[in-house]
Amino acid sequence: PVSGQFGCTLNDGMLFHDGIDLRPLQWDWMDEPTDPVRSIMPGVVRYINRDRQMSEWGQYVVIEHHLLDPKLVSVYSHLRSVMSELKVGATVEEGQVIATLGRSRSGVYNLPKAHAHLHFEMALRLSDSFPQWYARQETSGPNQNGIWNPRNLLAIDFLDLVESLKDGEVDTVQHYFFMEPIAVSLKVQSLKKPDFIRRYPDLIGESPNQGEIYGWQINFN
Repeated sequence: PVSGQFGCTLNDGMLFHDGIDLRPLQWDWMDEPTDPVRSIMPGVVRYINRDRQMSEWGQYVVIEHHLLDPKLVSVYSHLRSVMSELKVGATVEEGQVIATLGRSRSGVYNLPKAHAHLHFEMALRLSDSFPQWYARQETSGPNQNGIWNPRNLLAIDFLDLVESLKDGEVDTVQHYFFMEPIAVSLKVQSLKKPDFIRRYPDLIGESPNQGEIYGWQINFN
C-alpha cells in the first residue's frame, strides 16, 4: 500500500510517485480486472491514448475540470480499455464510466496481473511548448502524446487536498496552492508571460508593484 501513495514511495524512497494507485476489486475468469473507472467530477475530455505502446502510462484518459479554479486535470492510466463512445472534447458527468481498470504500459509486456491497478492523478499542465522542448532532449523515444505527455503534467497531492478541504484548513483549490509551504523560489528575468500563467491566472500572487513586469518569481512546494 505504501508504494501506491503520493511522494517518495518507490525504490525505498529514492523514486517519486506522482499519483495514487488503486487496486482492482473484481476480476473475470482470466484474472483480468473488470472494475469500472469513473470520472471523479464533471469535466471535458482533453486526451485519450488507446494505444498502450504510445505511452509509459499505457492506455490513459485526461479530463479537464472546468468548474475548478485553477482548472485541474484528472488522469486515469494503465487502463485495460477506454469506452468506445468516449471522444476528445466530450463532456462527462461526475461518476460517468470512462474506462476499465487494467495493467497496460508500453513495452513488450503489460504489468503482471498481480500488479494491475489504476494510477490516478490530479495535475496541472506545465507548458504548451513541451513538444518542442522534448524534441531537443536526448531521450529514449519520441513524444507521441503531445502536450498531454505524462512528463508535462505536474501532479499534486490529491488526498492532502481533499483532507485540507474536508477539515476546513482551506476553502478552495486556489487557497490550497497558496497555503502550500515554499521549498524553492526561482526568479526569472523575462518580459514574456509564461503560457502557464495564461492558463492558470488563479495561481498568480500579488505583485509588489503595478508597473511594467520585468520578471517572474516562481514558488515551488
